[in-house]
Amino acid sequence: MMKRFLAGAAVAGIAFASTAQAGTTNGAFNVSASLNSECAVAAGAPPTLDFGVYTAFGSAATPNPSITLTFNCTHKLPAPTVSGTPFDGTNGTTAGGGTVVGLFYTMAVTGPTSALGTDATTSAGATADAFTYTITGTMGAGQPGQCTTASCGPTTVGRTLTISF
Repeated sequence: MMKRFLAGAAVAGIAFASTAQAGTTNGAFNVSASLNSECAVAAGAPPTLDFGVYTAFGSAATPNPSITLTFNCTHKLPAPTVSGTPFDGTNGTTAGGGTVVGLFYTMAVTGPTSALGTDATTSAGATADAFTYTITGTMGAGQPGQCTTASCGPTTVGRTLTISF
């Protein structure tokens, strides 16, 4: 009988060892980041508000051209606003106006229209909020212009639209 008892004890020990499980536990931790919100002009060449060919004392070939300028902004920021004098540059001191080849023009800005982005779900899964402004120009007829030759080729004057976010 003794042999049976020892054999039974060995079997019991093996069964006990095979049913034992490892324990689990949780450890809490935090994830932290800081973000500087930003709005940036959408990629691409700057658009040109093109009045076309103007004949002295006549009018612009395109009397009221318009362009759009889109800013991509941090997702869920409030819509940016045009701040102060919306247009700056070296020509003209009138807000929203200036001169190019001696021809006075004015500009008006409307917008923004918006396309809301998406939340991040993967490293490349988020999209920015896009805010688009429309800039329309007006150039009056009957201006003499300013040119030192029979014609002046296309002349471009840089302008800046300033937004606050």
